[in-house]
Amino acid sequence: GGPQVPVRSEHFFEEYPVVDLLVHYEGEETFADILRRRLDAPDNLGYATLPGLSVRGPDNTCIKTERRPNVKDLSSLPSPYLTGLFDDMLKQPYSFQACQETHRGCPYSCTFCDWGSATYTKVRSVEGDRVFDEIEWFGRNKIEFLQNCDANFGILKRDDAIVDALIAAKENYGYPKKFRASYAKNSNEKIFRLCRKLDAHDLTKGAMISLQSMDDDT
Repeated sequence: GGPQVPVRSEHFFEEYPVVDLLVHYEGEETFADILRRRLDAPDNLGYATLPGLSVRGPDNTCIKTERRPNVKDLSSLPSPYLTGLFDDMLKQPYSFQACQETHRGCPYSCTFCDWGSATYTKVRSVEGDRVFDEIEWFGRNKIEFLQNCDANFGILKRDDAIVDALIAAKENYGYPKKFRASYAKNSNEKIFRLCRKLDAHDLTKGAMISLQSMDDDT
């Protein structure tokens, strides 16, 4: 799975005999289906009825199934932090980093980019208090570094409140110590203001300015 998996997969299994399944586009629901099907699938062909896949068929042929629609309600995907999935891991004597997604999709269509295979699409937010509850969890559990996974952090009005929540968590718990994001591609005064707020509390790992090319021909 992942953006490195080609959508045009007709001859993929001939070239890469070690691979049996390709997951196309968003993978959460598809991967869960694969695990459930694995319990009773005698061979690869047992996966051929699941949407969102390319499956190795006889003689290395490619069986491509229908595309699975994108998840509209990101809040329907359980938070691994808030559901306690990592609670036992936190007992280990290590420093931890975490990743957080607050929205998915990107309104831009940069030729070189395939951010989650969701470029030039409507931005979908993780709704409700989940984002802020996760930030509280990061602070309380001493997460050293937080990587934001959004394609355009700062593009939504709510991102101001997210920055304030990060600052509050660091003031209350001392964590997260650092935060990094890929900021909205049309850098503006809002992005600069968010970066300055984070920098004032020693949270930022640097501001990012998007520049597609310095080449005249490009």
